[in-house]
Amino acid sequence: MSIQRSSARIKAKNEAATVRTTSILSAKFTAIAVKSAENSQPKKRRRMLSPKKTEMKSKETSVKIRGVRGKLKLMTEMPLDILFETFSHLELADLLSLTKASKALSDILFSPSAISIWKSAYLNIEANPRPPDVPSGMNMVQYAKFLYGHNCSYCPSHNANFAHWAERIRLCKECLEKSIFRPKNYDPTEWTARTIVPVWIVRRPEYDRWYYLKTDFQQTVNKLRDLHNDAGALEKYIAEKKEETEERNKFASGCRFWESGLKSQRKRQLEEIRLKRRTDIAKKLEDLGWEDEVQRLGNRLSTLPGVDQPKPLTPRIWDNIRDDIIETLEEVKEDRLKRERLQMLRRRVGTLRSALMELPQTTDIVPDFADICAVQPFRTIIFKTPREDSLTKEQFAASLTEFSNIAAEWRTSCVQQLFELLPRPFDVSALKLATVFFRCHWCTEPITYPRILKHACLVKRYSDLDDDDDELQQACSPVLPWNLGGEQISFDDEASSFARDIIKSCGQDPERVTMSEMDVLDPRVECLCCAHPSRGRLVMKWKIAVSVVKSQVGIPRYLQV
Repeated sequence: MSIQRSSARIKAKNEAATVRTTSILSAKFTAIAVKSAENSQPKKRRRMLSPKKTEMKSKETSVKIRGVRGKLKLMTEMPLDILFETFSHLELADLLSLTKASKALSDILFSPSAISIWKSAYLNIEANPRPPDVPSGMNMVQYAKFLYGHNCSYCPSHNANFAHWAERIRLCKECLEKSIFRPKNYDPTEWTARTIVPVWIVRRPEYDRWYYLKTDFQQTVNKLRDLHNDAGALEKYIAEKKEETEERNKFASGCRFWESGLKSQRKRQLEEIRLKRRTDIAKKLEDLGWEDEVQRLGNRLSTLPGVDQPKPLTPRIWDNIRDDIIETLEEVKEDRLKRERLQMLRRRVGTLRSALMELPQTTDIVPDFADICAVQPFRTIIFKTPREDSLTKEQFAASLTEFSNIAAEWRTSCVQQLFELLPRPFDVSALKLATVFFRCHWCTEPITYPRILKHACLVKRYSDLDDDDDELQQACSPVLPWNLGGEQISFDDEASSFARDIIKSCGQDPERVTMSEMDVLDPRVECLCCAHPSRGRLVMKWKIAVSVVKSQVGIPRYLQV
């Protein structure tokens, strides 16, 4: 199956080269042929055809020749001087591709009389740098096959992508693995051979490695061993081999330089095709009303589906990719508008925050800016004002004159949430009892009222924003409204139970004493479980004792000091 796929790729590559050559020939051949015909034939008077002959001629000319080979079929019937004149304007790679178009053309181009065409084709090469001159031991046709062909030198494969420039051979992957090696242990003879045999740098997926061609290396070793007893002949052979290797390495260096330039030229050509395709697509999108979005994208237009490809844009290709591009553009535009709106909202929230900082200082617990953004009229001002209208601190300051009432309403709402967490029916005043403790889901600290209203964990974001978050969260991030979602707080039964025991040890009634009353008393308690003969006694404030007792094992006992 892999051989079939490889053959299909090679066939497609050859046909593509033939198509390119045919397009070049179509212009040059027509011009030269017409010119030659005009010069070689006298002008004749136009003769009227009979209706019958006209009908027969129209039938003959209506026959269509299919395929590239069919287009070139009649070329072999032209005079050789016209053919040779036409072919002499081609480059070497195009001429080699033309030999694969048909057997007749191949016979003509490979005939001894066509050698001048190959020499002209070599001179026509426009690559910069040009390939080196034809090396000794090769004719121009062989050199063309070596430079541009894909035939393996050792097997019938047409997929020889590995060129050993110094040895002037091309190998497929299978023959490559069989024909190269890296000597591991050198005897004196092999060490000498290593210095006079061309090295082959083969590209590997992980890194490039150097190898020797087995046949060349072994032949050199055998020759050195044969001359081992003849010092003069051995020295002469080594000198000649070194000179030959230096010449081959020089030739190989020129080939690699040419190949590198060829790849760079091809890369530039493909980039020009991509740029032309992108420009054509941009023009078509502008004609469809997407000019603003195209200009905003700039070079990022290449990220759209079907844009960044090294193929000219044809009407058929445009019809195939247009819907996908427009669908993607609609998504890109939607995302851009969301980003721009979020930036605008964050600027407005920042303006509100600046206005809040200019309010007179107060000892009351007040909401943070994220909570202010969530209430009216600020929510409407921030989120409903047209995007083209800019907001100032003065506009927010006019609505902040009633800030004390807004803060009072916010505290009432928070108290109601806390009241609903109490384990048994109480009135709102029960929040002030010294036995009431809460905890947030982000830490283990027992928290009292009203300190719970300013607990840092309850206004902090703990995860990245996503598309499901509403605009309020995105605009205020990383600060969030207090206890967003209403599920971040719970009543701390354990801390409340410990507090009751500690309050009793202080001689107070846990059912009546409030947090402020205990703070006025500010009692110190001793943990009887922590007493130690050498470390002494552990005495602490009563609130600290509530936190400490949660980390102890067993039932703690306290005594007021």
